[in-house]
Amino acid sequence: MQSFKKKRAVEDMVNKSIEIDRAKIQVGRISRFGLLEMSRQRLRPSLEERWTQDISSLSTAVLRLIEEESSKKMSGEVRAIVSSDMSVFLLNERRGRINEIEERTNVRVVIVSDPSRADNRFEVTRIKKNEKSSQKSSYEIQENLNEDTKLEYKTSKQEKAAVNIKPPKKPKKKGKGFIRKIIETLTGEENKNKIKRRLHLNQTKERGNSPINPVPIKNLNLEI
Repeated sequence: MQSFKKKRAVEDMVNKSIEIDRAKIQVGRISRFGLLEMSRQRLRPSLEERWTQDISSLSTAVLRLIEEESSKKMSGEVRAIVSSDMSVFLLNERRGRINEIEERTNVRVVIVSDPSRADNRFEVTRIKKNEKSSQKSSYEIQENLNEDTKLEYKTSKQEKAAVNIKPPKKPKKKGKGFIRKIIETLTGEENKNKIKRRLHLNQTKERGNSPINPVPIKNLNLEI
């Protein structure tokens, strides 16, 4: 690391490698001892922080909305659609507050439990006296909610393409001419005869050289 060119090459490679990083990075020069100083600072934390309210604090917000809607004129009924845990908390721990609102405003308060909802997802609706046809019980309202929240799965039909692209037709093979057919028939018979002759010669050679059919050896009278 004594040459200046090699130091510059290392620094350039480090700078290229940190281009992808989103943090704030500062890179120094390589010292005479071969040390490279680098500082890195995050622009934002790696983990997100969130705050959620518990049921007791959310229940106060629900009761305020119920009281606000029931204090309006021509209010016949107030419905609060909340989660199952929230409904249990309201009907047990906050029952006295609900009874107090009903006695003061002379409005019916209905707590409907919806298990598909989260604790922070609640809905308070007001029904006027002229719109109030019959007093439904809470389980009947819950059945209507379950029917509305059912998912309908529809089979998607395959639509035709806007532009019909047909594959190109294969080119037809050109037929052989009359003269070419005559030449092929004449030359074909000669070639067939030649091939048959060659096969016959090869078979005879193989039979002569095969160990299965040995060549007979004649008795020779040797005189000493």
